[in-house]
Amino acid sequence: MRRTLAVAVAATLLAALAGCSSDHETKADDYSYVDLGKVSRQPEPGTRLTFGEPAWIEPHAPEADWADTAPGSTSLTGPVGATVLDMYPLAKSYWDRYLTGDFTGRTPVVVVAEFDYGQTEVKATNWDHPNAPTPPLMAALANGRPVPFVDNMVYNSVTYEPDNCAGRRVPAFNETAGNQRYIACEIFAPRSGHLPTEVIYDGVGSQQVFAKRSRYASDPIVWTPKG
Repeated sequence: MRRTLAVAVAATLLAALAGCSSDHETKADDYSYVDLGKVSRQPEPGTRLTFGEPAWIEPHAPEADWADTAPGSTSLTGPVGATVLDMYPLAKSYWDRYLTGDFTGRTPVVVVAEFDYGQTEVKATNWDHPNAPTPPLMAALANGRPVPFVDNMVYNSVTYEPDNCAGRRVPAFNETAGNQRYIACEIFAPRSGHLPTEVIYDGVGSQQVFAKRSRYASDPIVWTPKG
């Protein structure tokens, strides 16, 4: 699927991408589901987690001003579990597959995330992912500033789809009632030398099913690599 670059705030902090490995540029990795545990209360703003630890996020946040009419919002009846499994850069030749967008001076960075829909009812689509929105998790600098992402221009949203996984193997959407889970990826496009070190949920991502105005906006949930 062709993508174009979404407009986002330029990064200003020089940082090395934590937890990355050159192996990611030369071999495919397999990802499997991790146990996100039982549903717990939504994390407080500023909660810090490591990759693999879950956050249960309410889709119909009280701050959302049009959640009930947003695309896919009626598919969600309870909290969605979310965690980050991995984050790593790709070779710049990855951009060769894109027809549009100026990626000069940018490094493709993959974020692999898992989402748990066990508390709601969703159906798989023809693209092997749930017909429901995912919490918009964003790669960010150490100062919490999100970096640009590559967008499919559908509702201008962070989409997390299997075809974003750049050849990595992920399991199919688990449709088992009460155990519906999904692993997918998003591609980000930070400036080279200004790479993300964490992944955040700030509640104001462009998928406003979750929240247009959020108490997480200035103090997001943060995932960082283990170790």
